[in-house]
Amino acid sequence: ATDDYSWGRLTAAVSLSHRSRTYFREFNAKADSQEAFTLANAYLVWNSADETYQVRLYAKNITDEAYYQSLAADDVIGSRTGYWAPPRQVGFEVNARF
Repeated sequence: ATDDYSWGRLTAAVSLSHRSRTYFREFNAKADSQEAFTLANAYLVWNSADETYQVRLYAKNITDEAYYQSLAADDVIGSRTGYWAPPRQVGFEVNARF
């Protein structure tokens, strides 16, 4: 973060998260797992000097990594259901405090 100036304060951050192979069931079967992956996120926030306004620019999952949030298996019919995590997201927010 920068020091407070007449124009406000600017804060930037980057985060990295690495996950090794993840097993979704207790049997540690490769079919019930996903490979290792790394996630990168970043943001830039400007706050006005009086803290009334804030603008936030962000990027989540910068490298557009495809990975499961969860995976479930049904042994009766032999199926697996996976739920993908969100793809890359880039956006901005504008906030005002009254």
